[in-house]
Amino acid sequence: MSDEKQPQQTTQVTDAALDKAALTIGQQLKKQKKVKVKLYLSVEDRQKLEAAEKAGKKVKWPFETVSINGYTFQIQRGKDVEVPEAVYEVLSNANII
Repeated sequence: MSDEKQPQQTTQVTDAALDKAALTIGQQLKKQKKVKVKLYLSVEDRQKLEAAEKAGKKVKWPFETVSINGYTFQIQRGKDVEVPEAVYEVLSNANII
């Protein structure tokens, strides 16, 4: 027996393969039951953003980002939004909700 180690095979992952996997995950997430969430936003910050919107200004609400196997969600803070159950679980496990 030889003490030489056999070289390990490496698998090439292409951008196209990653894009396909993300699309598949996206389709699965789309089929999931939706859960309504509202991420915390301080009253002061909410009032400032709402006042700016009423004044006709373009407002960028703060958000949290959740990625599941390459598929990304941006969830606005301070607004009621519906997300797939898997996204809800990520937010819950991270103690964001």
